[in-house]
Amino acid sequence: MISCALPPEKIPFMAEMIPVALTTAEPPFKIFSKSLSRTDLENRLSIPGSCLHFFRVPEGSNQIEFQAIDTLGKPWSFKLSLRSGGYPKPVITGEWLSFVRDKGVKVGDTVTIFQQNNGTNEGQYSISVSRKVFNVLATCQFELLFCCLT
Repeated sequence: MISCALPPEKIPFMAEMIPVALTTAEPPFKIFSKSLSRTDLENRLSIPGSCLHFFRVPEGSNQIEFQAIDTLGKPWSFKLSLRSGGYPKPVITGEWLSFVRDKGVKVGDTVTIFQQNNGTNEGQYSISVSRKVFNVLATCQFELLFCCLT
């Protein structure tokens, strides 16, 4: 993060400001990470069934909608659906494919979904994508608040 000590009117160039929420909530908990397949990128994101308890699917329902915030603070609306009968095989749809296109996600990238307790009984979800660069997994985050050009 880059910040300037100059007043805004003295800054030659100011990038769009991104709101930053200050909270005393618990740190985010990783729900799952997954290396993405072509099916994940072209159709829907399948997730491990062992993660279902992190999502409050009402009894008798086979889907819920939830929002996840990306590393830039943009909210994305996702839908978690379960196959009825037998093995539930949870999948995420909704704005998933828009997220994939917007972020330039590729086969082999790793998506991670986190949950953070916000002090209530409801959690907030966040999402990030990592890519191996020179054999090192790097999460691409562009949380630029101010950019000063001299």
